[in-house]
Amino acid sequence: MSEDAVQQVFLKLWENKVDFTKVKQPKSYLFSAVKNQVINEARKSAIVSTLENEDVSESFNVEDYLDGKDLEQKLKMVIEALPPKRQYIFRLSREDHKSHKEIAEFLDITPKTVENQIGKALKFIKSKIYSTDSQ
Repeated sequence: MSEDAVQQVFLKLWENKVDFTKVKQPKSYLFSAVKNQVINEARKSAIVSTLENEDVSESFNVEDYLDGKDLEQKLKMVIEALPPKRQYIFRLSREDHKSHKEIAEFLDITPKTVENQIGKALKFIKSKIYSTDSQ
């Protein structure tokens, strides 16, 4: 396990192109990196073992799955009902994970306009989803 951790650290260093000339204490840096890698792997294995011991039939509920699919379908319909420009801004934010600043630069509008459009989209979506849930 320790050899794997060392290999993973060196692989990450290689992928991230770490410049050791800028690292003041490379030995301490490497020890800390390997220690953190071992801790992360231990956490992951603890989570995996917990999930393996969990009863699958208890954690998976078909009704919840179908309700989630139904809600997902409603959400898609409501998003498609947004005005085209607002829908585009909303999708850039939520689906493409763009920041307000990135969207503003891309569309040549102010970040405040992006914020307002996303706020209006969220307000519209919430009102439609909650109004259809009560019916």
